[in-house]
Amino acid sequence: MVDNQLYSKKRIVRNTFILYVQMLVAILAQLYAVPVLLRTLGIQDYGIYNVVAGIVTMFSFVSGSLSSGAQRFIAYAIGKNDMKRLKEVFSSTLAIYLGGVVLLGLLLEILGTWFLNAKMEIPSERIVAANWVFQFTIVYFLVEIMIIPYRAEIIAHEKMNILAGLTITDSILRLCAAIGLGFISFDCLIAYSSLLALIAFLVVGAYVLYCMKSFEECRHASLRWSPELGSSLLSYSGWNMVGSLAIISRNQGLNIIQNLFFGPMINAAHAIAQQVQGVVNRVVDNIYTASRPQITKLYAAGRIDEMWGLIFQSAKFAFFLMMMICIPAILELDTVLRIWLKDVPPFTAAISKLMLLSILIETLVNQLVASFQAANRIKRYQLYASTILLLNIPVSYFLLKYFASIPLLPYSVSVGLSALYALAIVMTAKREACLDAKTYCINVIFRCLIVVVPSFMLAHLLRDVMYPSFLRVIYTSVVSLIVSMGMIWFLGIGKSEKTYIVEILKKKIK
Repeated sequence: MVDNQLYSKKRIVRNTFILYVQMLVAILAQLYAVPVLLRTLGIQDYGIYNVVAGIVTMFSFVSGSLSSGAQRFIAYAIGKNDMKRLKEVFSSTLAIYLGGVVLLGLLLEILGTWFLNAKMEIPSERIVAANWVFQFTIVYFLVEIMIIPYRAEIIAHEKMNILAGLTITDSILRLCAAIGLGFISFDCLIAYSSLLALIAFLVVGAYVLYCMKSFEECRHASLRWSPELGSSLLSYSGWNMVGSLAIISRNQGLNIIQNLFFGPMINAAHAIAQQVQGVVNRVVDNIYTASRPQITKLYAAGRIDEMWGLIFQSAKFAFFLMMMICIPAILELDTVLRIWLKDVPPFTAAISKLMLLSILIETLVNQLVASFQAANRIKRYQLYASTILLLNIPVSYFLLKYFASIPLLPYSVSVGLSALYALAIVMTAKREACLDAKTYCINVIFRCLIVVVPSFMLAHLLRDVMYPSFLRVIYTSVVSLIVSMGMIWFLGIGKSEKTYIVEILKKKIK
């Protein structure tokens, strides 16, 4: 068992490293694409594209919930070493996704088109272009849904090098589409959305070909519906849908509400802030992607103590990685945005900082979700925790009715709800997954807080010795990294974790 545990840890570290390489390429492509799109489309059209695409993205709570269900059941079948069950899971997943594509396509065409033309604040001269963007975005969205079962296969089998390669290809193609707009005389807004739809078709083809070649269950897949398995998948995904809806509503729902009160210009600021949030979020998502299949397999094998050990460690290191990025980002975001975009939409920096604070709070507890997923006990977790996040839309809308001159209000509400969300996750995990809440609060949450607070304060003091400039951004980043790593080593990790890190470093040096 010890050898298996060490092998699992090494595999998680290797897969995490691969995902970070993929993330770095994707981030660089994304960071380069945003100012290119802002210059080519203009702030107004960039805001229109993101708010129109946001209508479609609001429906992605369906695909997000099905995705986590597919990954969980596939990884569980692999952990049980049950090929027959694995084939049934993949075939049922394909059938569910195909039905979902048809249903979502109809809903988007009927409800989405009505909402776009009847409710959205779009300049009259751009309404035709907005409708074309909407149609191409629907195509892109539906094709992306069909990628999910195959992506779940790759993640469950822990083929992270393949996942990284396909994701990098997708990122580079998107960047090429953004750069290519400068050579197009046609309406750039319509051209960009059509190119993204074409890229989606190419990427899904690559996923399908690889999975059919590499995995037996994919080669022999059919659209067979297993009533018992299908009902389990839908039940699991149904409760997961609440969580996906909560996250989507906070991002795209707020974007739409901002459009109703402030118009497309604030949507551009929201979109850029989401890009910043997405870049930072990928740091932690890679840890989750690499570790959660192992968590599910450990649970399926009955190795519960090892499962909780992995959850505690990965939760803590996820927060430390997020912290090391968020501290310099929050301190220097105004300068970075000016250097990156030059023409920065109003409120972009403030919105970005509040978004980063929200995800930093939630990172304290997000890895506990893996215990609910592994044990297939997500009902109460979604009912309590995700409902808190769903309050973001009605509370923000109500407050803006009376304080319509404060566009930052919804994001402040989001920070407060994130703190309530974290509390709800811990309490629910104690009840549903037998979490030792006291140990988790001491070994994870308390250790994280005693690291992040002094790290931020010290980095803030050291930053003020220089005037704002690109040189100060580098200085602040380096100082913040050194301070954070020192605090993590002396206050954030225990003796066993220090020993493990030292042993890894010794082996690498040798």
